[in-house]
Amino acid sequence: MLTSPRAGDSRREREPGLRLGGRVALVTGAGSGIGGACATRFTEAGAFVWVTDVNEDAASSTAAELTSGGHSCRGAALYVSDEEAWIRMLDEVMRESGPLDVL
Repeated sequence: MLTSPRAGDSRREREPGLRLGGRVALVTGAGSGIGGACATRFTEAGAFVWVTDVNEDAASSTAAELTSGGHSCRGAALYVSDEEAWIRMLDEVMRESGPLDVL
């Protein structure tokens, strides 16, 4: 059960552990900001993460940073409002990683 924050408590001390070992996740907007933070957290929890962003360089940079830290992920460009781009992305995920568990 989550408790209210207290001075000096870190979020990880209050929350139950996130366990995503063996799972495949896809995070949009993961080149920076909240998306990047989600990708980081999911890799820390053991997931293989597809780090996607409309800016392919940003996605690749985030993925390289995570990989250098020992995490499993792959960066890719994804323009989320393009239906065809989603179809191609999901085909690639299925082909290379198997079914997607977390979106």
